[in-house]
Amino acid sequence: MANPPPRSRVDACAAELKDIQKDVAGLKRRLGSMQLYMFKTEMLRARRQIRETMKNTDLPGDALNQMTEEFSRTSLQIKREERMESFKFNGRAKLVAQERLDNLLGGLNKLRFDRWTKERGLTPEGLGDAKKSTPILPSTPAIIPGAAPALPLLGDLNDIPELGFVASSLKSNYEKEKFEQVQLLRKALSKEDSPPIKTVIESGVVPYLSHLLLDNSQRIQFEAAWALTNIASGTSEDTMVIIKNHGISLFTHLLKSPNTDICDQAIWALGNIAGDSPESRDSCIDHGIIPVLINILRITDKANLIRNATWCLSNMCRGKPQPALEKVESAIPMLTKLCHHDDKDTSTDAFWALSYLSDGNNARIDKVLQHLDLNYMVSILRGSGDSRRCPVLRIMGNIVSGNDNQTQACIDAGLLPALKSILQPDLGRNIDKEIFWTLSNITAGMRHQIQAVMDEEFIPIIVSKAVEAEERVAKEAVWAIANITSGGSPEQVAVIATGEVIRVYLRALNFGQNMVNVTLESVHNTLRIMHDFDDGQFQNFLNLLAENNFEDAIADIDNELCEKILEYF
Repeated sequence: MANPPPRSRVDACAAELKDIQKDVAGLKRRLGSMQLYMFKTEMLRARRQIRETMKNTDLPGDALNQMTEEFSRTSLQIKREERMESFKFNGRAKLVAQERLDNLLGGLNKLRFDRWTKERGLTPEGLGDAKKSTPILPSTPAIIPGAAPALPLLGDLNDIPELGFVASSLKSNYEKEKFEQVQLLRKALSKEDSPPIKTVIESGVVPYLSHLLLDNSQRIQFEAAWALTNIASGTSEDTMVIIKNHGISLFTHLLKSPNTDICDQAIWALGNIAGDSPESRDSCIDHGIIPVLINILRITDKANLIRNATWCLSNMCRGKPQPALEKVESAIPMLTKLCHHDDKDTSTDAFWALSYLSDGNNARIDKVLQHLDLNYMVSILRGSGDSRRCPVLRIMGNIVSGNDNQTQACIDAGLLPALKSILQPDLGRNIDKEIFWTLSNITAGMRHQIQAVMDEEFIPIIVSKAVEAEERVAKEAVWAIANITSGGSPEQVAVIATGEVIRVYLRALNFGQNMVNVTLESVHNTLRIMHDFDDGQFQNFLNLLAENNFEDAIADIDNELCEKILEYF
């Protein structure tokens, strides 16, 4: 066999350089450990010197202890603020926000469609055949206050033979002909399965329907608005067709119609448009829709109109990126009032809107919190089978992700026992994830807040979920444990320095790189705190790690914390 070709000098130098880099990295880690050891040694030496000096002074005997405690409190405050900044405000909360939104809102559009068809009196098949409950509007015009908005340009209009639509009839001077053609389109577009939205758009009829929103006949206005609403409920591309044909300004104008059915239909259309994308939502807000909706909610007593206006208002608050707070904060007082509405759908939508608005920094949370009745929200969490639990829990979770005072407000309202009361197997995994996400934010707070979690006997529950629950729930439970080791007192950390928690850590090592880092930091924090706090408990925790082969589990992990952990063995 021929000898392999000799390595070039460049390859040899590159390999040697790589080895040197590894050696330098190892030396840096060792230097860091040595510096920490030297720092601790110097601190002990300084403490002894101060004690010797104090023997010859008139200072009280506990002065040094007071000075030391003050220094510890200051250091803890700095560390806690850094942890709050990384965990509560800018860290994982942002990463999981969209995932939580998608999980908890799944199927909401279907429920909304079902409710809409029921209110409109449509057949179960969704074919658009009107029942007697469909409003029969007069042909006389409704005087709408304010100047009418500009209308889109009209283009070619083609027949749609498969629907029986005749273009010339829509241009007729006879109201009956126009009405029948518009109603025919509305019925076709009201089909639940595969409505012919693309076919209708391609016929060129959308700008003509937009013009009919200002027709002299109220019933034609209504049918045209309904047809355009159905088109807006299609794809984003379909919604954009409505927007380009002045849909937002025209529907905003119809919100001021004295006819409540037309107003209600305009609300549905604008809700669909706003719910399509953040850009469409912001365009609706910029057209001044929010104050008009608030005024409608203030003066009407019609249940359907209140319900639909609340839903539309919630869509003005929903989506990522969020709307600018100054553009939507005027809705907060009305939304908090609607949370107490007797109609559960209305109340639920109001709570969802507030959950969107409270998702963010402390300023957003404060704007919402100052109007909320937390005791009322806790009573909802304690109630059985209440559909408002999910949005209420989301709001509470958002609030405890804020500062200490915001977190404490929820604790004082009785949040912790309420959370414990809803930890039931039949409530679903989504709500479990919300509960443990909320708990993890509380354990990222002050020590007395961590103690409140412990006093409510949550630790066994958190540990059990971290060991047994599905991964996305278990991750939140792991965070709740890890935050205790980051900001808790030595006594609190000692409570979770158990073999069962080590089994949590071993499982979490399989949850991806981010959770590996969280786990290693938590174990290192526990070892460091126990080493300085109680040698007996430190040795016990060290033995438990060895018994569970934790050393072997982290042997192949390339992480600086591994070396720091192994130095304790």
